[in-house]
Amino acid sequence: MPRPAPLPPSLERAPFTTSEARRLGMTPARLRAGDLRAPHRGVRTAKVLDLDLPTRCRAYAHIMADGHTFSHSTAAMLHGMPVPAAFERDPRLHVSAPEGRRAPRATGICGHKTTVPFLMHRVHGVRVLSPADTWCTLATQLGLDDLIAAGDRLLGLPRPLADVGRIRAAVERFGRRRGFERLRAALPELRADVYSPRETSLRLALVRAGLPEPAATSSSVHGRSSSSTTVNST
Repeated sequence: MPRPAPLPPSLERAPFTTSEARRLGMTPARLRAGDLRAPHRGVRTAKVLDLDLPTRCRAYAHIMADGHTFSHSTAAMLHGMPVPAAFERDPRLHVSAPEGRRAPRATGICGHKTTVPFLMHRVHGVRVLSPADTWCTLATQLGLDDLIAAGDRLLGLPRPLADVGRIRAAVERFGRRRGFERLRAALPELRADVYSPRETSLRLALVRAGLPEPAATSSSVHGRSSSSTTVNST
């Protein structure tokens, strides 16, 4: 069997649509060649391309409906927020539709519908819930301690993803939906200057054992003064 013709350079390193490929002269037969994947209808990627999370999101973004956005654990990982390993291994992408729109249905997509007036950012070239809104959606997926660890990342190092005002505003937008009580319990436990989920776990274990709350270890490692910033729920 002859080797497939080389891909146009612009299609070698990123997902592309079949319509884009045809405009560049690729034939239907070339689009069915064994060196390509078809992650979604009308979308192709070169098999040599690493299908990491950003690449998988960019592949789906080609067919994502207007107004839809990556959310929940998918958005958290795109922002660099920690989630349990089970979510990292889950191949599904979480996508939310705004009020009045149907939740998306597609292979490998976990669709959600929300009435929350969420804020969107662009991360890795795709639409993603804002970090604070993402944290709120995690309240429907994570236990309390994992939710606190993800929230610590919002205020933490190497750079904060949100400030106290944005977190409070997102929680207010979230309202009394599923996960509300967990959000309210996690909110006052968030701390700034935390560098890793291990620091969060250690802090929670010590405080629950009745010991004084430790200063964030990142403060000494990075030459910063210790911070006791909390995010109150009132």
